[in-house]
Amino acid sequence: MNMVYVASRFEFSRRRENLSWSHHATVAALEVADQEHWLDRAVAERMSVADLRVESRSWRRALEAKAGAEEPRAACASAQTLVCPGCGEVIPLAP
Repeated sequence: MNMVYVASRFEFSRRRENLSWSHHATVAALEVADQEHWLDRAVAERMSVADLRVESRSWRRALEAKAGAEEPRAACASAQTLVCPGCGEVIPLAP
């Protein structure tokens, strides 16, 4: 069932040949734009599945923490932040 779910979330043209099925499964629950962001970043930074999980979970936790102050999708759109995997602190990156 998990394989069917992941496959349904990624059209063939959006799949990354150089990433594993587990990379795709890690971000399958995200919105399409967020999936693209994380898969692109995983390729560019040669992230392992474990690294991708830690980074994306920290990012989601930071978004949830901001949810009371702003709309989560608006925070997601900027995606120009660095999230500490240890403490979850969100650090904005300069343009």
